[in-house]
Amino acid sequence: MNKKDMKTLANKVIVITGASSGIGEAMAKVYAAQGAKVVLGARNVQKLQFLAGDIRARGGQAAYCGVDVTKPRWSMELGLNWAKQSRLKRIDGKEPDYMGEDKEFLILYTKEYLKSHPNINYFIYGHRHIELDLMLSATARITILGDWINYFSYAVFDGENLFLENFIEGETKL
Repeated sequence: MNKKDMKTLANKVIVITGASSGIGEAMAKVYAAQGAKVVLGARNVQKLQFLAGDIRARGGQAAYCGVDVTKPRWSMELGLNWAKQSRLKRIDGKEPDYMGEDKEFLILYTKEYLKSHPNINYFIYGHRHIELDLMLSATARITILGDWINYFSYAVFDGENLFLENFIEGETKL
């Protein structure tokens, strides 16, 4: 990793839900290694403790919080409202298409949360089966990763930019 990469995310705060395993855990490790302060959320607090300790042992900065939509926290509101939105699924079982910035729940929720937490730079979600990358302000951004079922999508950070990619078998280099 070069110094330019480290400066790009230095002192940025990134909140990652689902951070105890899978892509959430991988993103936490990569972003922390590149200088970001990561806030880890998931139900499995033991895994979060281990991950946060591992990140700190490698010189990174990490905080964690048990996030369970059945328990009161900021995730409770998110979970309950998201469940309400999930019921809007069409008869064919697919998620609704992108509803626009003024109607998409994760965007509305994130904008509201950002008012009381203005130092968060990246909100990365995997809870909505659409691909979205949207600047909310000059310093804050929301990315919805899409999914591996329909889009085969994932996030890439190249040291300067975060962007969505799609896995294409035989073409995508891992």
